[in-house]
Amino acid sequence: MPPARNGGQRPQDQKGNVMTPFALADVAKSGEITFFFFVASLAGILALAAIGVVILVVVLVRRKGRQPKPAVQARRCPECATPLPPDAPLGLCPKCVLKVGVDTQRPTQTSPSAPAGGSAAPFTPPTAAELAARFPQLEILELLGQGGMGAVYKARQPGLDRTVALKILPPGLGADPTFAERFTREARALARLSHPNIVGVHDFGQAGDLYYFIMEYVDGVSLRQLEHSQRLEPAQALAIVPQVCEALQFAHDEGIVHRDIKPENILLDKKGRVKIADFGLAKLLGRTPADFTLTQPQHVLGTPHYMAPEQLEKPTTVDQRADIYSLGVVFYEMLTGELPLGRFAPPSQKVQIDVRLDEVVLKALEKEPERRYQQAIQVKTDVEQISGTPQAPAAGRGPQAPAAVLAPQAAGTVPAPSARKSRSTVVIVAIILGVLAGLVLMALAGLALIGAFVFTARVAQPSIDVTMPAAARVPPSPSRVEQPKTEVRKYALDDLQAVITKSGVELDKSAAGEGRTCLKVTADAPTVVRLFETGPVDVEDARLIYQARLRTENVQGQAYLEMWCHFPDQGEFFSRGLDRPLTGTTAWTTVETPFVLKQGQKPDNVKLNLVITGKGTAWIDDIRLLEGPMN
Repeated sequence: MPPARNGGQRPQDQKGNVMTPFALADVAKSGEITFFFFVASLAGILALAAIGVVILVVVLVRRKGRQPKPAVQARRCPECATPLPPDAPLGLCPKCVLKVGVDTQRPTQTSPSAPAGGSAAPFTPPTAAELAARFPQLEILELLGQGGMGAVYKARQPGLDRTVALKILPPGLGADPTFAERFTREARALARLSHPNIVGVHDFGQAGDLYYFIMEYVDGVSLRQLEHSQRLEPAQALAIVPQVCEALQFAHDEGIVHRDIKPENILLDKKGRVKIADFGLAKLLGRTPADFTLTQPQHVLGTPHYMAPEQLEKPTTVDQRADIYSLGVVFYEMLTGELPLGRFAPPSQKVQIDVRLDEVVLKALEKEPERRYQQAIQVKTDVEQISGTPQAPAAGRGPQAPAAVLAPQAAGTVPAPSARKSRSTVVIVAIILGVLAGLVLMALAGLALIGAFVFTARVAQPSIDVTMPAAARVPPSPSRVEQPKTEVRKYALDDLQAVITKSGVELDKSAAGEGRTCLKVTADAPTVVRLFETGPVDVEDARLIYQARLRTENVQGQAYLEMWCHFPDQGEFFSRGLDRPLTGTTAWTTVETPFVLKQGQKPDNVKLNLVITGKGTAWIDDIRLLEGPMN
């Protein structure tokens, strides 16, 4: 047999480098690999032991601190003492909720249709049977409530299969020769107020000597009744006020002032939604003095404790800021349970609340209208900012526990003792330490195993450098391609005829360039410019995108797009482009805000707005509504 090449040594190349050192694997198996596996096994055993010790400590601590649970007293209805189910709305049994549901829709004693300077005779409401002949289109079910200026009945419209509230005014009002025209004018103003937070007026008219309204039926209670049944938590007030602000802002944009905002006129349905009732005292704004000749001179409208100073001193100059003052009174009362009479203290000095709410309430209650909030949307913005950024209450006061909105606290709740808190702290610390120890030991075990496998691979593989051919290389991942978007609507800006809000808005043919026309918006205060409404949009299972080009100049706040989508039987929901708002002075920028529509979700109306939260000027151009894929 011929001798082995290179003196029986392993194969070498021409430079003497070993090409295939397979024999090193045998050495590794007897030495280093055994050590690596030993370390990995030991680390795994220690990790399991640490986790077992933590579980044992937790079990022992919980067993030692276990105490019998105190019996929880059953919740009962404050009206009839009937036991309440767990999901009872507003702390009342269903029977009592139905009984008091629409009581707040009674006509107020200070209706503008009352004869000036005299007292009305006592009003005896007709029975349901007596009204049936006058209203053949309705089924009169029951009398809900009555007041000095009218009565409210629960009724049903068989043709539409819906429950409504029928409000009738005393027949003596027809003796005033100017009342019919005044009634028609104000009723038409009310019918224009179609908003989720406003009690809607379906119809109005005269049946014989009775003037009437057919209104939306609100199945719930008034804010006054809620305040009487339970003490409101600050979180509940912070949930109610923004909804009131939205309703007032909508009415103010339509040129209508409520003039009688008070707890009796703020209703809450079973789902906790807020609705403002009794806009019968509303008065159109923006008209010439001749339009108001039918309103009696110096006639004061409202409820004294909730009226703004100018309603008493200058009733003919009242504007939307009077409603903001009344809202401030209601806000103060919800927080403190008291009215702000005389020299009153800030709310935070009476109850434990965020001190930042003092500034909001006191600014709304300024005597001079010029020093108050100028728009209801400003109150909503400040309240939502405070709600979204919690801050510790005033010095010496403890933090408040969050309260469920419009849900009363369960009776019989017993706070946990300090000893139980101490045991909970021990358990939490033990769990954290045990988990950390287990993670560290498992990491060591993993590193040991990885080292063992790497060492084995390096020893067992031959030292041959193989270059991957170019054809076999894996190509880099392609860059992500943006999904296409389909244009649903595009809005021409040739004139202002289709633009809803025209105050402070003008056409500008020089700012956009290339002979294009854009809209120029000049804001002296925080402004919501209502641009367009689309009507039904046939888009679902996609992203509905509101896109436009924006440019700003000296904007002291932010400028962004806002889109409201209305769904049948569900209400309105919004999307705001707050991820890329413009501020200060900027060049033309394409911005957008999306709204995700699931399968079966088709909006029957879409509102496209431009929001400017401070003074400044903004231009908007190339307004589009697009459809994009879900991903």
